[in-house]
Amino acid sequence: MSVFDADLRLTWRTCIRWFLFKAVSILYGGLNSLWRWSYVMGFKKGTAVKTTVISVGNITVGGTGKTPMIDWLLGFCKQEGLITAVLSRGYKAKRKANLQILDAQTAASGSSENFGDEPWFLFHNHPDSKFYISPNRVLAAQQAEKNSDVILLDDGMQHLKLERNLNLVLVDAVAGFGNQKLLPLGPLREPLQCLERADVILYTKTNLRDSSWIRSKVRPFLRQATQEFDCQFLPLSLLSSLGKSEVTLQTIKGERCLLISGIGNPKGFEETILGEGAVVVDHLILEDHQKYDVATIRKLNQFIEQHSYQWLLCTEKDWTKLEAWKHHLPEFFRVKMMMQPEDSFYQYMRSFFQSDSLHQSQYRPN
Repeated sequence: MSVFDADLRLTWRTCIRWFLFKAVSILYGGLNSLWRWSYVMGFKKGTAVKTTVISVGNITVGGTGKTPMIDWLLGFCKQEGLITAVLSRGYKAKRKANLQILDAQTAASGSSENFGDEPWFLFHNHPDSKFYISPNRVLAAQQAEKNSDVILLDDGMQHLKLERNLNLVLVDAVAGFGNQKLLPLGPLREPLQCLERADVILYTKTNLRDSSWIRSKVRPFLRQATQEFDCQFLPLSLLSSLGKSEVTLQTIKGERCLLISGIGNPKGFEETILGEGAVVVDHLILEDHQKYDVATIRKLNQFIEQHSYQWLLCTEKDWTKLEAWKHHLPEFFRVKMMMQPEDSFYQYMRSFFQSDSLHQSQYRPN
């Protein structure tokens, strides 16, 4: 076989794969439209609960910052004196029941494997909150409303079965919408016109890139009443796996670093570290929600031993699982991050809680 034949075969394989992805994307888009229109025409109806529901979601795959935003909202609600519950699917969690509740009592005998990475991380930041983990968000909401003033619906943009009072939609100011195609050809979970359902658009990671470029793509699809705000996603400090005192980010400036991440948008993590002046020698990009086991830890140790790094850095999400292996690894540090919305978003949320909008569902399928 000649080189030309090999290239031709590669081209044909690529074409076949593209047509296959195209067909799946068309099918996915058609089913998605039928599903949305079933709510518009009233064939399906969302379930309302008495408690205020705030949805935090997006229309793309990958990390737009939903978990950090829920982290911020939990802190905000606590300052406002509101009892807050979080509804989560608990992605890849080894659930023992259709509905699990993560709180101070159940956490004592559980782990991130039982409840999921995000709920486990959020609980340790907000141990006075309850997390209702179930693929059935309606069931979870009906349980949560009994003991809460506010319900935060994690990854709720596409979950039309549950009505909400406020639809917060996050847009990554760095990644945007990619090629603007539906899965699996692109990153879109829904067409861009579905942004019309948003009450608020939050442009995240604006400390890495100005949001003006993506705002121009978003605005044609928004209602006139939709609000837009910028949110920075800022690194605060480094926390040692050995429990030592926090380390400032200035410490890693000019230092050789290995990054370890199993998150939706590893590029954003790397850009954050580079922005602090560190030298990223290697970045081990693992699967989102990577499971760490004996084999993974052994390979990780072998890789570290073959290189010379001054710092081993991981995300807070990876720490939820790596913590169990901290005695089997060299000292590593998790990068403590914080979502920082612009001041006008604080004012907007305070006005929202003081207004009659709490009693008016903002649910608008399109």
